[in-house]
Amino acid sequence: HGRRQVVRRASCGEVYTIQADASRTIPAPQAHAEARHAPCEEGWHLYALTLPRDDGPFPTVITVLPSEYYKAGAPVEPAPFEVDDPNFQMLVRYHGHETEFTIPVERLSKEAFNVEGSVEFMCCNDRTCLPPVTEKFSVPFPAVK
Repeated sequence: HGRRQVVRRASCGEVYTIQADASRTIPAPQAHAEARHAPCEEGWHLYALTLPRDDGPFPTVITVLPSEYYKAGAPVEPAPFEVDDPNFQMLVRYHGHETEFTIPVERLSKEAFNVEGSVEFMCCNDRTCLPPVTEKFSVPFPAVK
């Protein structure tokens, strides 16, 4: 059976944790990896997967390592807020409060394996930005019959 992977970020700039969520399963051969941005402090936000220009903040980048045991699709995100940011003097897309990114994962083997990768993200508020942070993840998928 598949498992969903949850990448949690407790608050912008303070606590970063990554954990697997074994309680949310869906039938094989499909599975989903999920990157969740937990509620952050008021006024902080996390950038979307794509931004209109590359001379501003860093977008969130979710990378899943290739494997013979699974095939990962492109990450999917909910509709971000889109605003003109006076600090970057450009249109930006971001997620505030809580966000969930989903990565479709197709199981290619009945053997047990780990889905591994990383999430790189940057948090800002209306006055400052924190340096980008990269968090690695590894989520076990049990063998199936």
